[in-house]
Amino acid sequence: GTELNLLTLCHAANVHIHDMVFLDVVGFHHIEINSSSCVKVEDCRFEGYHSIPGEKDFRECIQIDHAAESALVVVPTGSAWYDGTCCENVVIRGCTFRKSGARPAPSQCIGNHCQIKGGQHRNIVIENNVFAGGNQGNPSGVCVNLVGMENVVVRENEVSIVTAGAQICKPFAIKV
Repeated sequence: GTELNLLTLCHAANVHIHDMVFLDVVGFHHIEINSSSCVKVEDCRFEGYHSIPGEKDFRECIQIDHAAESALVVVPTGSAWYDGTCCENVVIRGCTFRKSGARPAPSQCIGNHCQIKGGQHRNIVIENNVFAGGNQGNPSGVCVNLVGMENVVVRENEVSIVTAGAQICKPFAIKV
């Protein structure tokens, strides 16, 4: 496995990621969608995750995040890219989250764990995904964890062997 995001989008637009397998990430995200718009992730498989020993297990397979120094470790400190831009028009559809042959299933699948003050991700759709197992040793695991988002639709997802299906903080016009 790798100890880095497998794919990072930053200030990207009109991106379609489909029919890919993301395998055995160690301590980071399979995909980081950061400060981007019009992004679709469809029919992909996210298999295997292992937390870094001694660190909390809260990394999402697919993270939806804002442009900040704490979020973009691949961009130099002080960069103009750190402008607080949030994501909009993100669709995650038809994906599967499960264990791999070598690693357990991810305990955090889609979402984020922090938000910029005054900023919100907008128009997020999470539908027709399969979340199969996870949370091995992580009682706080969750399939979908959304913080500070507006106009969100989470529907028609299949959930099995997990601690929580969806966790939404500071909801703004959310449909579940």
